[in-house]
Amino acid sequence: MYEIFFAGISLLLAVLQGCILAYLMGSFMKPAAGGRRGSRYYIVFVWTLQKMLTQAGAVKAPDSVRPLLRQLVLFMLLFLSVMLLYQGRRGFQFYLSVTFMALHEISFFLAYMIIVLGSHIYDLYLWYLLAGKLPASSEDSFLVLLTATELVLQMLQCGVFLFLLFRMVRAFVRRYREKEYEVSGTELLFLILPGLSGYLICTLLRLLVVTVKDGETVILYDSYPPLILMVPGILLVSLFSVLGSVRLLQDMIALNREKSGRLVMEQQVRSMEAHMQEMNRTYVEIRSIRHDIHNQLAVVHEMLWQGGGTEETIQELAGYLGTLDRMTALSRPGFQTGNMMADALLHMKYHEASEQIPGILIEAEDLVFPTKSCVENYDIVVILCNALDNAIEACGKLGGEEEKKIRIFSFQRGNMFFINMENSFNGRLLRKKGYEFPATDKEDGKMHGIGFLNMQASARKYHGGVDWRTEGRTFYLAVMLHIIS
Repeated sequence: MYEIFFAGISLLLAVLQGCILAYLMGSFMKPAAGGRRGSRYYIVFVWTLQKMLTQAGAVKAPDSVRPLLRQLVLFMLLFLSVMLLYQGRRGFQFYLSVTFMALHEISFFLAYMIIVLGSHIYDLYLWYLLAGKLPASSEDSFLVLLTATELVLQMLQCGVFLFLLFRMVRAFVRRYREKEYEVSGTELLFLILPGLSGYLICTLLRLLVVTVKDGETVILYDSYPPLILMVPGILLVSLFSVLGSVRLLQDMIALNREKSGRLVMEQQVRSMEAHMQEMNRTYVEIRSIRHDIHNQLAVVHEMLWQGGGTEETIQELAGYLGTLDRMTALSRPGFQTGNMMADALLHMKYHEASEQIPGILIEAEDLVFPTKSCVENYDIVVILCNALDNAIEACGKLGGEEEKKIRIFSFQRGNMFFINMENSFNGRLLRKKGYEFPATDKEDGKMHGIGFLNMQASARKYHGGVDWRTEGRTFYLAVMLHIIS
């Protein structure tokens, strides 16, 4: 009866652990089964099965290495299950598997201290029994008392274990704020090491806590009493290392985003300066034309007066007026999108590109922004600036005889506003496995490979996104924004 009861408790404990595991994995990855009903709970069943099999002695090995092999098999089965049941990068799935096992083992050994400290109750019972102070009418009654005490300690350990595991996993999920951020290989290694270290320490404890020496069971804490304080301290340090590495990475991501924001702000200021210079140049041209307009009108008047309205005079006058029209056209702005910041940015980028890449063509006649929308100028500059920089860089890699063309246009469908760009490129892209966007081929990839991510961050502020594709030697970019017009 006692064994059946604890078998049921072990099953329930495994199921609840599986629910916590599902919560962890579901916070970062989508099920491989998509929207299939109950797919998020597949991992609960799989974990429960794995846990019960490993506990039931499915791993056959000598007692000295059985705990090690049991943990190794359990971890390998967990990692394999996560790969099959969830979508995501293999490296990140490995990281989450290591983290869960580390938190699982840390929680277990912290809760196990209840058993270690509670074992002294048995010594107290024995002392009272030998002293005749323990009211026990028979040996059976004393055995019932021992069994009840063991049951209470086991239940208390299970409860504390589940409580600690849930709190640790929830703390981990909450501290990992940037769940959409794709960590690099170096960052992933930085995150994995604390959890892997904690997991290995706990595996070592499973080998050493209970050993058999000369046919007798030896408890590590009985042989070395100071470990009662040292082991929980080591486990807490491991826990803080796991959570601290996550917190540090999130702060680094926020810092890099702030740095990127400052770069964008600098670009925005430069755009404003270029716009002011262009306005000043246009103003000077308008002043010059206005200064001469009186003399020009006088010439027209004199031609009409002397010519008497003959056909020859009219033709000469028409040619003269055409020259005046071309002169006034020079004072008109080059881009008219309906947004002053966008006009300034396009004008600046056009002149920069013309100086660097002879023969480049930038078309933006069909780029028109709504007169009223919730999109801030800051985000418009982020999207256009990064998109143009990428397109100009791609055109700069083309040969002298190849067409170098950039076309920007926009359209609106209801409350959805689309900014599209097409540009020529050499047909070669650098792709990295697990990354959504093309990677930069510049040496300083950390600083220059953030253009697409910046555009995506701005688009997501308006419940939109960024998409791209290629056809032949043409690169297509689409940015979708949800606006309130």
